[in-house]
Parts: sequence; structure tokens; C-alpha cells
Amino acid sequence: MNDPKDLEALKREGLVGDGSPAHITAYQVQKCAAIIQAYRDGHDLWGPQVEIVVAFLQAAAVEGISSPGIIRPGTEELWNKIHALPWPPSGSPKLAH
Repeated sequence: MNDPKDLEALKREGLVGDGSPAHITAYQVQKCAAIIQAYRDGHDLWGPQVEIVVAFLQAAAVEGISSPGIIRPGTEELWNKIHALPWPPSGSPKLAH
């Protein structure tokens, strides 16, 4: 079994391309952050959308890195799903009276 300290040190080394900028716009970052924040604020129905945001960010991080034999969803496809969503509400959910 690997020593957890060795594994953590290996993770901190990073990979080729980790220092390269991801190609996403400020608008995309803002919308992704709004979706994550809405979920964190208690809007539980945004949970599935958070999963799409995570997949989008992961795809954006590796988009320029080629890995033979690995097929990933493209950022364009994932962004189209996010872009089609309405902007999430801000603040805590309001309880119906």
C-alpha cells in the first residue's frame, strides 16, 4: 500500500499543462460560480447542474492536453447545457407561507 504522504506529494507535483491557462471566459466563470453558490446557499434543485459545472471545468482544464485513447466530453457541449440554464437565484431559498 502506498504511503498517504507519498501520494499527497505526488498530487502536489502537478501534471504537464497544469500551469497553462484554461480557455474559459469571465462570463462562463461567473455563471458556473453562481450555480455552485446557489447550491451552497441551499437551493438543492441545482445539485445536478453543479455536476455539469464540475464536468465543464474538468474538461476545460484538460482540453489542450491530448491523451491517446481517452474520449472526454467537450467544453462546448457542456457549456451549451450550462448556458441554456437560467441564472440561479441568489441568497437562501425562500420558504412558502
